[in-house]
Amino acid sequence: MQVWQASYYDGLSAERHDVTVHAHALGLTITKADGTRLEWSAAELRQTQGDLPGEPCRLERAGTIGEALVVRDDGFAAELRRVVPGAKVKSVNKLPAWRLAIAAVLVAGFVAAAYFFAVPALADQLVRFVPVSWEEALGDHVVSSMKESDFCHDPRMLGAVREIVDKLIAAGPKTPYHYKVYVFDTEQINAFAAPGGDIVVFTGLLKRTDSPEELAGVLAHELQHVQRRHTTRALIRGASLNLLISAMTGSDTGFGKVVGTAGDLGMLRYSRSDEAEADRRGMELLEAAKIDPHGMVRFFKLLESRGLAGPKNLNFLSDHPDTEARIQVLSRMAAEAHYKPIPLLPGVDWNKIKTGCGRHPRPDDPTD
Repeated sequence: MQVWQASYYDGLSAERHDVTVHAHALGLTITKADGTRLEWSAAELRQTQGDLPGEPCRLERAGTIGEALVVRDDGFAAELRRVVPGAKVKSVNKLPAWRLAIAAVLVAGFVAAAYFFAVPALADQLVRFVPVSWEEALGDHVVSSMKESDFCHDPRMLGAVREIVDKLIAAGPKTPYHYKVYVFDTEQINAFAAPGGDIVVFTGLLKRTDSPEELAGVLAHELQHVQRRHTTRALIRGASLNLLISAMTGSDTGFGKVVGTAGDLGMLRYSRSDEAEADRRGMELLEAAKIDPHGMVRFFKLLESRGLAGPKNLNFLSDHPDTEARIQVLSRMAAEAHYKPIPLLPGVDWNKIKTGCGRHPRPDDPTD
């Protein structure tokens, strides 16, 4: 007499009972740990799982709700058919291989459609309800992930960058964000906007600007990513369930697991429409602040002419599939601006500013 180890569920609770099972011509004898025996007749047996290789055999008792037996031994189903011929153990209908293949393709298509269409549409709706305080906490988390010893604290450099940001903010509409500015010492040519108003400029980008107006163009673009919540929307589009719940509830629990570090934001890819909006709105902000709009164009043209606009160097430009077309659009917008620009930081030696990164202990607060 062969005895099988199994799990029994009585259908009245979620509790699992370890039992032994003996199959015979009339059905099954199930013995609990306390010696109690249950008899299931052959006519009561219904197999609902176990036809696939390696799949546990699950039997349910007809006439009951949820009473079931699960045997994990691969040989049990075959033994049951042999010993208990009256058992209805073929209730699982197998589909032909071609039908399974079609079903798999349809499921894959549905998942792909949901990812490329439903998720972005959902993100566009959800971002409106994300608390500003959550965005600020997320931005602070991202900045705190950066290496402290590589932050620049040269007062002239930070003061100059902060002055440009302040001028741009003052010229724009009222904002709920309290912008903070950081300069990070790395040769990477980049700048990024974390949710909530944390603006990070890399010295690799600063060193390659020839004027504060060129930096202002980059900063105007990044400010729009914050103001228009592009960064938050991009994160939600690729979010895990944990991040979505965190955003909707305003909780800052688990940021490290769902977002990662500043490097992840630095490599974040926005949609084309978001980038185009940041360019357009950024140009409008430069105009409102009476800052020369050609500075942004000159900076991008210079980088492209020197071969520095590729993915390995300038993420800010390489986010765009066609850098040349983007520069043409920016050039047209700059040419349509009819106002007399006011010089930024008059009397300041920009060459000294852009190369003066001091190595000092990080202060408690960034420039704000």
